[in-house]
Amino acid sequence: MGQFLAVGIVTKLQLHPIPSDPIDFNTLQEGLENRGIDLSIYNGQQYGETWDGQLKPSIVETELLDFLQAVYAKLQPFTRLDDSKEVINNFKSYPPESWFERLSEASFYNLQNDAYAQGRYYSIDGRRIQLRFVSAALVMGGKIFMETDNGLFDLFAAGLQAQLDSFQLSKALKVYITG
Repeated sequence: MGQFLAVGIVTKLQLHPIPSDPIDFNTLQEGLENRGIDLSIYNGQQYGETWDGQLKPSIVETELLDFLQAVYAKLQPFTRLDDSKEVINNFKSYPPESWFERLSEASFYNLQNDAYAQGRYYSIDGRRIQLRFVSAALVMGGKIFMETDNGLFDLFAAGLQAQLDSFQLSKALKVYITG
């Protein structure tokens, strides 16, 4: 079947140093911010050396509809967005307090829960950090076979984040391989 390139909103993430050497959280946070990952938009907790986070529901409740419209407008010229209007209309029909749960369980073509996202490894302060995440995929396309991306997916995500920087949710965008 293959794997696909995806753009998604990271709803949950987990960070773990490899090997389990302690790393200063501020150093970790700064190193990830330099790669387009802002932990301040997540409610997180540290368990031993592992940090688990979930996207703050208040950000979803405040920004989701406008953010989806802006993202779909940016992606429209380049990819297939068959049901993007249906996605937006669906969220409009529910109260914002339910949007985070609906985002996490979405099953549209252009918004679907994606638990198959491949984790990433980063070198921060001389330590290897594993990032695992669950995403609400906005688009997926093409079959892709790669051993490494050399940071190009992070560059693509940073470009999208810069174009949508008026939204806190832009900091949750990730470009990744799934499938």
